[in-house]
Amino acid sequence: MTEIVKENGKSEKFDSKKLEASVRNVGRDEKTAKEISELVEARNPTSTKDIRKIVSKELRNRSVDASRTYEESRSAARTYMESRILVAKNGNKAAPGMALLPKEAMSRLNLEDGDKFMIMHGNQRQALMAKSSENPEMRWNEIGLHTDDMRNIGASDGFDIVAQKNLV
Repeated sequence: MTEIVKENGKSEKFDSKKLEASVRNVGRDEKTAKEISELVEARNPTSTKDIRKIVSKELRNRSVDASRTYEESRSAARTYMESRILVAKNGNKAAPGMALLPKEAMSRLNLEDGDKFMIMHGNQRQALMAKSSENPEMRWNEIGLHTDDMRNIGASDGFDIVAQKNLV
């Protein structure tokens, strides 16, 4: 079996059963799932990105709707994996439009000082600029926000919010 490099850099053996399940999950039958899995394996891909391209193309050749569903499900999974839930804290030193984040949260969100990212609470969202917090008391899962920014998304001190870089 082929070794596949995942998006996180780790390697694992190609698993035809996982691929077949993924194809069945977008409404294709067992026969189609096996055919696509065999085609992928025959092309000897080296990364999950290569596999997704092959599967998407093969699904598109068979059903545009199935291909679209497959691509949307991959996008939704990636969005979920790149999001982080943080606890909103009234950041007295945070200017409006700026979020104070501990180094751990900055790293987990792949942010650097000055990067824009999105916060969400309920159906409200707002773009902010990231800034590393100098506060040693700030916990790894907290985000310091200006009172106006918390009000804009309907959050208060201690509320869970979702933060994501790729939504801006």
